Amino acid sequence: CQYAAIHDSARPLVTIEEVCNVVSDAKEHGAAVLGVPCKATIKESEDGAFVQRTIPRARLFEVHTPQVVQIETLLRGFKKVAEENLEV
Repeated sequence: CQYAAIHDSARPLVTIEEVCNVVSDAKEHGAAVLGVPCKATIKESEDGAFVQRTIPRARLFEVHTPQVVQIETLLRGFKKVAEENLEV
């Protein structure tokens, strides 16, 4: 096995087609994640009180699971996090 698929239980309604697409993309690029177009209106604010602008949705995606990655890459990531005491 060369790839690991990580999925959380917060999004149980992922479809077989979505999983297959993410796996296919990971095989092509080494890693992939399921992304869906953002439906929410996103506002930008410096202080939380006043809106500076509305961010256009056209280029925004929500990241869902599964995340599929080459196992070797995943293990390198775990090692880096441990060695550098990173928060993930």
